[in-house]
Amino acid sequence: MTRALSPRPAAPRAAQLLAALAVLAALAGVSCAPRPTPPPAPAQAMWEAFALAGAAAPPAFSLRASLNYAGPDQQSRVVLKFWGNVGYPLRLDMSTSFGAPVAHWREDGEGLLTYAPGSQAAWRHRDPLAGAAALGLPFPLTLRDLAGLAAGAVRSLAPAEFVAAEPTPEGGWAYAFAKGEAVRRLVLDPEARPVRLEGTAAGRRYVLRLADFGESGLPPDRAATFFMDLEPDVSAVLRIKSMDTAMAPWPPEALALPLPPGTRLRDLTPGQTPEPLDLSRN
Repeated sequence: MTRALSPRPAAPRAAQLLAALAVLAALAGVSCAPRPTPPPAPAQAMWEAFALAGAAAPPAFSLRASLNYAGPDQQSRVVLKFWGNVGYPLRLDMSTSFGAPVAHWREDGEGLLTYAPGSQAAWRHRDPLAGAAALGLPFPLTLRDLAGLAAGAVRSLAPAEFVAAEPTPEGGWAYAFAKGEAVRRLVLDPEARPVRLEGTAAGRRYVLRLADFGESGLPPDRAATFFMDLEPDVSAVLRIKSMDTAMAPWPPEALALPLPPGTRLRDLTPGQTPEPLDLSRN
C-alpha cells in the first residue's frame, strides 16, 4: 500500500515571497527617491576656476596697510605691518599714523599672542577671534584668514562644497553653504574673483566686501581694499598700500615676538582681561 505524501507547509514560501517583495519595494523606493539637482555647468566651472586660483597663492608675504576701525567705544585709524607664512606663523605690528607702536601680534597653531608696548604683561588665547574680542577688537577673521585674503588664498576660507548656486546680475555666481558653516555665502564676479563673503563669527553676522582689484601694485586677481561690517555696531576698512610675496617661507626667527625682560605671560579669560587696546592715539 502506497503511503500518501503530506503537503509542504505554505508558510515558508509565503515568507520568502514577502521578503522578495520587500526587497523590490526598497529598490523601487531608492530609484524613485529625489536626487540632488546638479549645479549648472557654468557655476561648477567658475567654482573650479576659483579653487585653482587659490591653490596658486604664494606661501609667504609681507604687506603694509591702513585700518580704519569704528566700534561702539572708539573710532581710529592705525597703520599695519603684516608678514608671515600663509599657513602659519604670522606677525602683525600695529602703530599710529605718527609711528607710535600700539600693539604687536603673533598668531600660530597655538593661538594668539599680543603685547602692547609699555605694559607689564603679554596676553594669549587659544582662540584668535575670542582673544582679539577680549582686547576690544571684535573681528570675524583671524590673522590667518586675512593672510589668505591678501595672498589670494580665499578658497581656504570657504567650505569645500556648496549646496546651491545662483547667478548674479553682474554675471558672476553666488554660492550658498550648509547650515552651521562659518561662511554661509560667497559671491564671485565674472572673472571668478571673490567680491563678497557673508558668515557668522562668535554668534555675530558679518559681511566682507573685496574691491580695488589690481591696485597698489597687486596682481589683477587680488583685492587691495576690504570693507567689513560686523553686527551690530562694528565696521572696518583695510587698505593694502604695498605687498610683496615669496615662494620660500619666512625663517622662524623672523616671525618671533620677543618680549621685554620681566614681561608676564597671561591668559585672556573672562575674569582676567586687560584694558582694551587704545587705537585712538593719533
